[in-house]
Amino acid sequence: MKKIAIILVAISLASVVLSACNTKAEPIYLPEQSEIEAVQITNAEQIFDEIDLDWIAELIEQASLAKPTSKATVQDVPNISEYIKIDLILSNGTTSTLFVYQEKNEWYIEQPYQGIYLTDNAFIDMLTAFQLSSE
Repeated sequence: MKKIAIILVAISLASVVLSACNTKAEPIYLPEQSEIEAVQITNAEQIFDEIDLDWIAELIEQASLAKPTSKATVQDVPNISEYIKIDLILSNGTTSTLFVYQEKNEWYIEQPYQGIYLTDNAFIDMLTAFQLSSE
């Protein structure tokens, strides 16, 4: 009887641990477009600034479509060598930062300490087109 109780406790603990590991992030949190004064994009050694409100609205719309993953974000900067940093500069003087990177043929948006989100090619195409037009 004692063995059965131990086995049941072990199974219960294992299911709790496994379910915690598969917890997805909350939906991506982005500031209201009206709060954003500018966007600064840093890619390697290049820095691009944008204040066009229509472009910023499109950026926020595309980023908001990213799907939460169960990957954890536990540091200020992703633990990956190549990424694009997007700083959303807000009217109250603060900055909200996103990182975009590719891992195993998938593109992700990482919001430090909030979550890691799977994004699509439309978001990446938008960033690429912006960077090419800014050069």
